[in-house]
Amino acid sequence: MIKSLLNETLDVEDIIIESLKDMVKDEVKKHIKAALDKDPGLKRELKEAVNLYLEARAKQIYAAVLLAKGATKLGLSIMPGDMKKDLSKEVMSILEKELGQIMETAL
Repeated sequence: MIKSLLNETLDVEDIIIESLKDMVKDEVKKHIKAALDKDPGLKRELKEAVNLYLEARAKQIYAAVLLAKGATKLGLSIMPGDMKKDLSKEVMSILEKELGQIMETAL
């Protein structure tokens, strides 16, 4: 009972701390927005930089996918025939599950 009460008290403290963090973040966002509204050139510059960053991250993810694809092909090419078939099925099963989860998250 005491442990439960203590946990509830700590949960309330955590909620208060998180709320205060959110309030500080909101104030910082307001100051940043005001500064950017005063300087449209800086706002455009930062927007372009963010777009370039997101594009670079997308390219990085694409490159990682291509590396994984190449490594999988290499691994399969050096395996004996019967193992290759079994491993191919396993890889496809894993990819189907992973892609399904990604699609669920994205949609």
